[in-house]
Amino acid sequence: PHLPVDLRWTKACYCGQEVEPGKSVSSEPVFGLPFLGGSEDGASIFHEPLATEGRRRPAALADPVHGRKIPVVPSRPLGVHDTVPEVQVLQIGDRVMLNAPGEPSVEMARRLVRAVDDVLPRGVHEAFVVGLANGYLGYLTTPEEYEQQHYEGGHTVYGTWTSLLMRNVLRDLVGT
Repeated sequence: PHLPVDLRWTKACYCGQEVEPGKSVSSEPVFGLPFLGGSEDGASIFHEPLATEGRRRPAALADPVHGRKIPVVPSRPLGVHDTVPEVQVLQIGDRVMLNAPGEPSVEMARRLVRAVDDVLPRGVHEAFVVGLANGYLGYLTTPEEYEQQHYEGGHTVYGTWTSLLMRNVLRDLVGT
C-alpha cells in the first residue's frame, strides 16, 4: 500500500511584522518578570521569594507589542531564542504534524489545529502539534494566557501576538 508523505518547511522571521491588523510581534526576544520566579508548580527555587507569578504593568502602561509584560532581560545576547526558526508540516498518510519551534500551551495547540482545519489537504483527517521541533522560541501561549503573565506568558518572548505568527505560518504551509 502507498502511504502519502509530504514535507513542507519555511523560516518564520520574528521581525516586528504585523500578524493581524494592529497586532505585531517583536523583533527582540525579551524575558518577562514572571519567568524569573518559575512556575506555580514550584519549578524554581525563586518562585516563593520572588512572587513574580502574574505580576504585570498596569493596563494604562501596556506596550503595543509586549502588552502588560514587565520586561527584565533581553534574550538576544544570551542566544537562547531563535529569531528566524524553521517551521515544518509533515504529512504521513492521513495525518499532518504541525512542527512548531516552541512549547505551545494546551489551548494554543488546540488553536493551531483549528487554524488549519479548513485547509487540510485532501485525504487528511487529522492535524496535531509537535512542539519544540527544529528550534526554540520559548512558550507559545494564547494572547489571553499571555495577558495573565504567569510563567509561560513571561517566557513568550516575542510579545502578545507571538503565537499568531506561528499560526499564520503553519496555516500557509498546510494550505499550499
